Amino acid sequence: MAKEARNSQFDFLKPAHGLFNYFTKLVEQYTKILIPTKDMITKLHIGIDNQQKTMDEVNYRVEWVKHQLRERAKEEEAAEKERGTREL
Repeated sequence: MAKEARNSQFDFLKPAHGLFNYFTKLVEQYTKILIPTKDMITKLHIGIDNQQKTMDEVNYRVEWVKHQLRERAKEEEAAEKERGTREL
């Protein structure tokens, strides 16, 4: 860091920079992947051993996202109708 102190491309390493928090979170996430905790390894082994449970969780999440999209579409349609009645 000292070597590149004057290089503006590395300003994100300074805590006052707007991208410092983003960089810090990236480092945290990569650390979790590269050096997983014992708890995470245990969860992964459980997931491997019970693939049906994992697929059920994935399917639940997919259905939840579809539900949210349908609800959002309904809200947008209702708002569009409301705008249409106001214009008349």
